[in-house]
Amino acid sequence: LYKDIEKQYGKNAAAIERSTRSAIVSGWEKMKPVDKQMLFESCLANGTKPTNAMYINTIALYIKHLYNDQLEMYYKNKNDHT
Repeated sequence: LYKDIEKQYGKNAAAIERSTRSAIVSGWEKMKPVDKQMLFESCLANGTKPTNAMYINTIALYIKHLYNDQLEMYYKNKNDHT
């Protein structure tokens, strides 16, 4: 993934890593404790922050879960009215 970003934006891997980590730290610090507990229970138990990969994967899966639920509800309601 970093190689693709390097090519597209002309940034090196270290700069991409720093920017990614900075965004994750910002998101981590702004996240409500209840959301941290729900999404990153193992990190909280260890007293650590999630790795870049863990954070991105967990947030992506959570968004996917939310999106899938909304789609299912939309199509269920649409089919109920036809």
